[in-house]
Amino acid sequence: MHRRFYLENAQRQRFNLQDLKSGALLVSPAGLGLAMTRSYELTGDTARCVDERFASRLFTGVIVFQASRAYDGYRALINYIVSSSDIKLVYAPRYETATGEFLSDIEVESVSKREVRGGRMECDVAITLKGAWYKRDSLRVVAEKTGEELRYDRMYEYTYSDVSTDAIEIYNDGHFDAPLMLEAEGELVKPKLQLFVDGALRCELAVSAVIEEGQTLVYCTKDDELTLVKLLSDGSEESLVDSITVENDNFFKLPRGLSTLSLSADNEISSKSIITVFTSYKAV
Repeated sequence: MHRRFYLENAQRQRFNLQDLKSGALLVSPAGLGLAMTRSYELTGDTARCVDERFASRLFTGVIVFQASRAYDGYRALINYIVSSSDIKLVYAPRYETATGEFLSDIEVESVSKREVRGGRMECDVAITLKGAWYKRDSLRVVAEKTGEELRYDRMYEYTYSDVSTDAIEIYNDGHFDAPLMLEAEGELVKPKLQLFVDGALRCELAVSAVIEEGQTLVYCTKDDELTLVKLLSDGSEESLVDSITVENDNFFKLPRGLSTLSLSADNEISSKSIITVFTSYKAV
């Protein structure tokens, strides 16, 4: 199979869109290419681009259900869409040299319903891609002071690995600055996350609070998921927005190219953390 499609909800539960025998098969996808919105100004005989935006796009296709369970399959799909929040479209193209999954935050605008003909029911689907495609790459870190750095090149397939370091080099090969998410287990006394570019400090998140053992610091800089909370042991959340300095660029992203993230605290850090980078692309 050359490429695969799924729907994914906030709990990362997926609806398979390439299994005709037991589910549904998405065919004739359109809207995967590059699309930009630009405004031009004419200077003499030359048009100059004065505004460029990466806008939402329309993705369309046909979802095929096998006749023996066409109505059950259709109903299962609709129930999944209606009961899910923050749905994503997962697209896994098959490259010659690598494989990987790309996600886009979406809204399902419509799913038609037709009669069963020729052993199949074919339904048109229209989906709004609300933002760029992105890869969701994570690194699990044991943040101990070692004086060493890890180069984490996300061009390669990701597998979990524990590393002991206080600074992580990350190469952003995407088309945009990349949002990130930090999930850091306590105990952390006044934790600090710093971004360095070419050895110089560019951005800093400094939290003047204590994350106790059994609690987790959760920080995310995706535009639609800006988060800075303390996750308590009972599953509840406590906002940490009042514990930061407003003068800092607190919700920062990783620039294109090479940069370094450093996690530190007033105490010696021995707990694990997960850093997730959402590398974003205009088209894949």
